[in-house]
Amino acid sequence: MFSTEEGLRKPDPKLFQRMLSRLEVTAEEAIFVDDRINNVQGAEQVSIHGIHYTPEINIQEQINQITSNPKTENRSPK
Repeated sequence: MFSTEEGLRKPDPKLFQRMLSRLEVTAEEAIFVDDRINNVQGAEQVSIHGIHYTPEINIQEQINQITSNPKTENRSPK
């Protein structure tokens, strides 16, 4: 899915809602990773688990934390 084809841009929550619908998943089942915090916050506005990617974080560890505890609140590593 390309945001330009949808007429929407990150961090618009409508884009994330459309993505969930197309993928046929709930927000709680989705993880969004981006290097821009505002895009992560857009995903989190619709309850998608967000990870703010920086070279310093262990992305696999962050994903494992989310998937091992599906009831965990959305979190963006600082």
